[in-house]
Amino acid sequence: PLFFSAPGDLDFIPTLTDLTIDIPILGPCIPDSRIWKISNVGPWLWFVSTRGIAGDLYSKIRIERLEGEHAYDIYSFKFCPNVYICYPVGTFVDAEGTEVLAIGDGIDEPYYVRFHKASTFPLKMYQDLSGV
Repeated sequence: PLFFSAPGDLDFIPTLTDLTIDIPILGPCIPDSRIWKISNVGPWLWFVSTRGIAGDLYSKIRIERLEGEHAYDIYSFKFCPNVYICYPVGTFVDAEGTEVLAIGDGIDEPYYVRFHKASTFPLKMYQDLSGV
């Protein structure tokens, strides 16, 4: 599961709004931040990684709903460093075949996702779900 934090006290996940995305499923044994951030790994190439800071420019990710007739409940992530520029979060495959979420040259196709509510019971932030 993912936790989304948006400005204000909303009871829904807004699209086209800067969000903080947190991955609590990694469990409490990981002391570092599990907030997504954009990390530069080379000329014009950034990976989506963890150790972000809530509210930091590099930790603000947007969700965009796909437009069109057959786009029901399909979304993508975007990194928008300002109000004029947005980059699609797509996938990059390294020389060893590892696929990661990334932004940069040659990553023009977004990585599409569908969201499904993970549970109906209250999930606590950083609850260890590794044994589930």
